[in-house]
Amino acid sequence: MDPTLRTKLIRHCGATPKQKDPVAFLDQGTSFSVDNQYYNQIAQYRGVMLIDQELTLDDSTAGIVAALGKDEDLFMKKFGAALVKLGGLHVIEGKAGEIRKACGVVNGGFKSSFSKLTGGID
Repeated sequence: MDPTLRTKLIRHCGATPKQKDPVAFLDQGTSFSVDNQYYNQIAQYRGVMLIDQELTLDDSTAGIVAALGKDEDLFMKKFGAALVKLGGLHVIEGKAGEIRKACGVVNGGFKSSFSKLTGGID
């Protein structure tokens, strides 16, 4: 992680944070804009979460990160397509669904198929 960002996050979110429940944006530069800067930041080792940073380190995703960071038009096209796809999901309402207390476990105690695939890591 970028040493300057690390120091900032420790100061903001450390053992004695200034706020009761501190918040840190994943996009440290343009948090309130829809743009490709997140990808540029993780390419500079400014990923807030380890999983974000690993996107640039893994051979299967590093090229995608680089392409989206270099080409904002490509990012906008991919982002728009993802939103359209997300909009096609149907919300489960009433008794047909549930709000899970733990992502990988159905409230009745049965492990989800995702949880089984990940070895119970939620």
